[in-house]
Amino acid sequence: MQRTLTEQEIDQIVISQANDESAWEEPIQVRRDATTSLSIPADLAAPLRRILDAELAIGNAIQEISSWPPKCQLLISLKYPFRQAYEVEKDVTFLELNDLHYWKSEYHYLQGVQTLVCGFGKT
Repeated sequence: MQRTLTEQEIDQIVISQANDESAWEEPIQVRRDATTSLSIPADLAAPLRRILDAELAIGNAIQEISSWPPKCQLLISLKYPFRQAYEVEKDVTFLELNDLHYWKSEYHYLQGVQTLVCGFGKT
């Protein structure tokens, strides 16, 4: 029966092999399937849809579509900062968050029931 290594023993092995190229296999490249796409939900509020469409048209990209319970039923995250400021329509608010743990800024619809956010990615 083989003895289970402790966490400290595993750390010692990894550290001892870290700079030894012969201890490692050849690196592999993992690529995202080019056919992967995200569908924009049909129930996205019209004011947020206009902002999203404008952002996608000028080169921004959707990074994630999800929710943020309990309040946010639809959260769409863009990879890059918003490329321009958009007129805040009825029922929409804008917030410049600048929090690296979350995102750079956001447009809320109906006080956050739906939210469009942008990341800090470099263009």
